[in-house]
Amino acid sequence: MGHLEPRQNPMAHFPRIKPAPRKLPTTLTRQEVSALLDHPETDTILGLRDRALLTLLYGTGIRASECAGLAEKESTGRANDPCSRKAGMSARSR
Repeated sequence: MGHLEPRQNPMAHFPRIKPAPRKLPTTLTRQEVSALLDHPETDTILGLRDRALLTLLYGTGIRASECAGLAEKESTGRANDPCSRKAGMSARSR
């Protein structure tokens, strides 16, 4: 294999393709987050479960698919520590 001079390179005048601009994700306002977390009825078991899951999703930033795959044994088990040890993308523990 030899070396090509820049003027001999067949791709030298090929137009460059610019990557598509990345869109920033939309975020919720504080009022929307508050309304979302206050929506589940906390006088039922299912309402408490829903509120806990919403709080977990919002507080940790894990994806819904990661949340669905959580098992009870993956939590820290401490009363005042709602943290979970779930490895997400890039093997980050959340």
